[in-house]
Amino acid sequence: MLLLMIALALLAAWAVIAAVVTAARDGYRAVPDRHPELRAAR
Repeated sequence: MLLLMIALALLAAWAVIAAVVTAARDGYRAVPDRHPELRAAR
Protein backbone atom coordinates (compact mmCIF):
# COMPACT_ATOMS: atom_id res chain seq x y z
CA MET A 1 0.00 0.00 0.00
CA LEU A 2 2.79 2.41 0.89
CA LEU A 3 4.65 1.56 -2.30
CA LEU A 4 1.51 2.25 -4.31
CA MET A 5 1.15 5.68 -2.70
CA ILE A 6 4.82 6.45 -3.35
CA ALA A 7 4.45 5.38 -6.97
CA LEU A 8 1.38 7.60 -7.40
CA ALA A 9 3.20 10.54 -5.83
CA LEU A 10 6.17 10.08 -8.16
CA LEU A 11 3.87 9.83 -11.15
CA ALA A 12 2.06 13.03 -10.16
CA ALA A 13 5.35 14.86 -9.63
CA TRP A 14 6.62 13.66 -13.02
CA ALA A 15 3.40 14.86 -14.70
CA VAL A 16 3.72 18.29 -13.08
CA ILE A 17 7.38 18.59 -14.08
CA ALA A 18 6.60 17.52 -17.65
CA ALA A 19 3.77 20.09 -17.87
CA VAL A 20 6.01 22.87 -16.53
CA VAL A 21 8.82 21.98 -18.93
CA THR A 22 6.42 21.90 -21.88
CA ALA A 23 4.86 25.24 -20.92
CA ALA A 24 8.28 26.83 -20.44
CA ARG A 25 9.46 25.54 -23.81
CA ASP A 26 6.33 26.85 -25.54
CA GLY A 27 6.65 30.19 -23.78
CA TYR A 28 10.30 30.44 -24.80
CA ARG A 29 9.40 29.66 -28.41
CA ALA A 30 6.65 32.30 -28.31
CA VAL A 31 9.08 35.07 -27.30
CA PRO A 32 9.96 36.94 -30.51
CA ASP A 33 13.66 37.25 -31.29
CA ARG A 34 15.02 37.47 -27.78
CA HIS A 35 17.92 35.29 -28.95
CA PRO A 36 17.71 35.26 -32.75
CA GLU A 37 20.83 33.13 -33.17
CA LEU A 38 19.38 30.41 -30.96
CA ARG A 39 16.03 30.64 -32.71
CA ALA A 40 17.70 30.35 -36.12
CA ALA A 41 19.61 27.27 -34.97
CA ARG A 42 16.29 25.68 -34.12
